[in-house]
Amino acid sequence: MSRQEWMLIVGSSNVDQIVRTDRLPNRGETVLGDDVTILVGGKGANQAVAAARLSNKCAVAFVSSVGNDPNANRVKSALESESVSSRFIVDEARPTGTAFINVDKTTGDNTIIVSPGANMSVDSESICKVVDRLTDQYSCPPRIALFQLEMPVKALAEVSQKLRKSGTLVLLNPSPIGQLFQHLDILDDTDILIVNEEELRLLALTGLQLDTRLHYDQSTDSVKATVKAVESKFSGKVFATLGSTGVIVEDDLIDSYKPETVCDTVGAGDCFAGAVAAIVSENVIQGIPHDWREIARFATIAAGLSVSKAGAHTAPQRDVVDKIMPC
Repeated sequence: MSRQEWMLIVGSSNVDQIVRTDRLPNRGETVLGDDVTILVGGKGANQAVAAARLSNKCAVAFVSSVGNDPNANRVKSALESESVSSRFIVDEARPTGTAFINVDKTTGDNTIIVSPGANMSVDSESICKVVDRLTDQYSCPPRIALFQLEMPVKALAEVSQKLRKSGTLVLLNPSPIGQLFQHLDILDDTDILIVNEEELRLLALTGLQLDTRLHYDQSTDSVKATVKAVESKFSGKVFATLGSTGVIVEDDLIDSYKPETVCDTVGAGDCFAGAVAAIVSENVIQGIPHDWREIARFATIAAGLSVSKAGAHTAPQRDVVDKIMPC
């Protein structure tokens, strides 16, 4: 069989139950919302769909874990409609993950509670078996791998280490950040780190115990200084996303792309990560040096476009982003 270039995304798949309200409730308050919308999400699935829509050069393979229940069928059907080669590890004892999402109809802001279910029962041996079969299918290891932390971080750290030894470039979106502190050694096998401002702050202060002023000064200069401090402690590149402000990379602020309307921001961070993976994989395949600022510009446009629609799988198609990218 001929060799086919591919990227690997290992992560969660959930069924999202979304309720839109006029505003987010305060502590202890009940508010009425619109009818519930049920969609497929999970950080892994979201990023896989975004990468598939935005990649021109390689196949996208997604490895996840689901239960033996109707929600698993919903997840599988949704991903079949995208250009994602999905492989699921089935847990007979736990349900498919579920996310409960409240979206402010005015601002697009959201709160999310995730019940991970089968996502948290997977181990490195199970993942590696699937990755080995995919490697045989494509006749080569993946060029890049993208992880998040809605699965056991110990398992992901072991898979990351194995992949890095085979020459795979590893991207990590450490969300939820608390998982990272259980196995900081995963950073030793990470080439690119994608964090939001709060994740960056917690990583610097709690995880790496760095002397940073970000905990009391949230200016752009403080974020830049903290990114430098984190990069000094690990050998990779850091992208720090700042929501509607933009993203810090290479000591530079890349402005966000602002669409005419904001519907909700649920999948924006995942779209950004998938977009970074898409362009990094193309650069690796073509042997092109990474222009980190251009990668950030592409990813911010993709993420900006994604917030103009409801749901988590709202990443745009590649040609739409290319038309907006500055020459």
